[in-house]
Amino acid sequence: RDIDTGKEQILITPNMTPRSPAFNYNGTLLAYSFEAQEGEGRRGGIATIRTNGTGQQVLISEPGTTFSQPLWSPDGEWLLFGRFNRAEGETTQGLWVMRRDGSEVHQIAPVGLRAKWVP
Repeated sequence: RDIDTGKEQILITPNMTPRSPAFNYNGTLLAYSFEAQEGEGRRGGIATIRTNGTGQQVLISEPGTTFSQPLWSPDGEWLLFGRFNRAEGETTQGLWVMRRDGSEVHQIAPVGLRAKWVP
C-alpha cells in the first residue's frame, strides 16, 4: 500500500503463498519464503521482489521443501533462512545462507530457529 495515496498493489505471483517478508537494509528489496502448488505436491522457496513491484526473482526452490524466515545480513549481501525437508530424513529445520543473487547456498547449522545476524 502506498502510504501517500492509499493505493494497493498486489506484488506476488498469484500461485505463490508468501510468508515471512523481510526488507533489505535500505527498504528497496523484499525477501520472502513461499509455498506453491506443483501438480499433486507443493514446492517451497525463497524469492525477492523490488518494493515497487518489479523484478520478482525466485532464488531457491525445491519440491516438498519448506523454507522459512529469510533475514537479510546487515550489508544486504546475504540471506539467512530456515530449510526443512522431511522426505530427505530431516526431523528439524536447519539454518542456511545464500548470496542475494541465490548463489553460494550452504548450511550453517543442522538445527536452528529464529536466528539473527550479529554485526
